Amino acid sequence: MLDLDAYLARIGLAGRPGLAAVHRAHSTAIPFENLDPHRGVPVSLAIEDIERKLVHQRRGGYCFEQNLLLKAALEQLGAEVDIYLARVRFGAPPGVIRPRGHLVLRARGAWGELHADVGFGLGTLFEPLPWGPGAAHEQCGWRYRVVEDGEELVLQGADGGGWFDLYGFPPLPGDRRLKIATEQYETSTTADAMDRFVDPAESARMYRDHVRGRVAGVTPRVVQAAACLYTGTPDRGFIIDRHPDQDRVFVISACSGHGFKHSAGIGNNVAEKVAEGRSLIDLSPFSVSRFATNMARTLPAR
Repeated sequence: MLDLDAYLARIGLAGRPGLAAVHRAHSTAIPFENLDPHRGVPVSLAIEDIERKLVHQRRGGYCFEQNLLLKAALEQLGAEVDIYLARVRFGAPPGVIRPRGHLVLRARGAWGELHADVGFGLGTLFEPLPWGPGAAHEQCGWRYRVVEDGEELVLQGADGGGWFDLYGFPPLPGDRRLKIATEQYETSTTADAMDRFVDPAESARMYRDHVRGRVAGVTPRVVQAAACLYTGTPDRGFIIDRHPDQDRVFVISACSGHGFKHSAGIGNNVAEKVAEGRSLIDLSPFSVSRFATNMARTLPAR
């Protein structure tokens, strides 16, 4: 775990400062440095190694080192921090798409959601920006803004000639895809009878009603669409009970979604019930007998 007090002393702070103060102090106290890769020395991204180099040895580091150190500090100060991989656009020839070789942070806390980056070697932010597209911000004579460009958010800087791209990054962490779904329990069907075609108009309506204007940077382009089935019971609860007609058969229906999340606990308690004749958890709320007798008799053996 990061020695927070040593880190704060390294950037000239103490106590429990806010995110903006930490960001400003870090960006002006710890220099950008990539000497080790140029001289063939491997760079470790383990937090203890980053702390040793940047804090105790008082050296600088490149974007991954800088922002991972900032992430560790902000998390100890109570923030939730996500990592995003960005693609440097500055200086790229027209038509050239570079790999994602830069690291950016999204920090969430009482202050809202902020774009944090103390590791961009050319024109790094002095202070964090509000997360997502928005107005221009001036910091010590430098101007920045974030705009949408297709499926990426792009940090831009400005000079006398206008705005220019610094780097682009996905609006969401991970593989840049957002899963959304609707559900209904009113209609029963079977796997063979179900029509699994998803009308593009339905996808467009879901985007319009549930996504647009709520999640920055998400476009209406659909990567994959599928119609899925829930297995369920009349009261949407589990079935964990002996078969009503076959005492040596256990019926276990964890149902879908929420049942999957509880599968480990269900399996453990059923194993206790089968092996020892009892369970530490009272399983009676999940009995078949809670349904009508005629319904219970139709349950298939598993």
